[in-house]
Amino acid sequence: MNKKTMSVAVIAGCACVASAEPVSLQFGGVAQGRNVGISVNNGSFNNVFSGSVLHFVDGDRTMTYCIDPDQWAQTGTSNFERESLQDALDHRAQAQDKAWAIAELVNIAGPGIWSESGDQDLASAFQIAVWEIVLDFDALIGGSSLDLGQGNFRAASTNGASVGGSVAQQYSTLVNQLSFDRTPTAYLEAYTNDSHQDFMSQVPTPGPAALGLAALPLIASRRRR
Repeated sequence: MNKKTMSVAVIAGCACVASAEPVSLQFGGVAQGRNVGISVNNGSFNNVFSGSVLHFVDGDRTMTYCIDPDQWAQTGTSNFERESLQDALDHRAQAQDKAWAIAELVNIAGPGIWSESGDQDLASAFQIAVWEIVLDFDALIGGSSLDLGQGNFRAASTNGASVGGSVAQQYSTLVNQLSFDRTPTAYLEAYTNDSHQDFMSQVPTPGPAALGLAALPLIASRRRR
């Protein structure tokens, strides 16, 4: 994927992904999170929403997180490509290592980050950690490369002070548990667009009907014995 670099990100207010396929992404509003100040690539600090975002992916209600802090947000409906998390990060240095770290971060944060009624501070801390990994993680250095006070990504409170309170505590809890153990990424997928922020979500689990259909060949083979 070929991404254009922009100066600031602004958001208003087991299956696997084998190859890219076109999807329609409709912005449905911000979900759980907080407003924070961020600086991208040594730019000025801007106040943005940090947390989960509701999208309708080909009409399916989907909770997402941004993986592209140096692009502009999309708030209408646009065509995106659905692809693997690593492919979505291929224009970044150490894309595979960053995809593994994000997948591990998802496991640490737990399923609540995908809930529309989840913990706002956790969702905000998780999003900040994803941005920090995307822009600053260096596998040769490890966890010490994740510093919100320096690097290509910096975060602060909306008044310019350091991120504090529960968001800061949960951010520290998340990143301090990272062991960088090459966590599988197959349960995550990404939606990419060269002109808008990219997002990630869980790979949808099959519904009961799909699971039932998948079992039919096995049942048939048993009957033939």
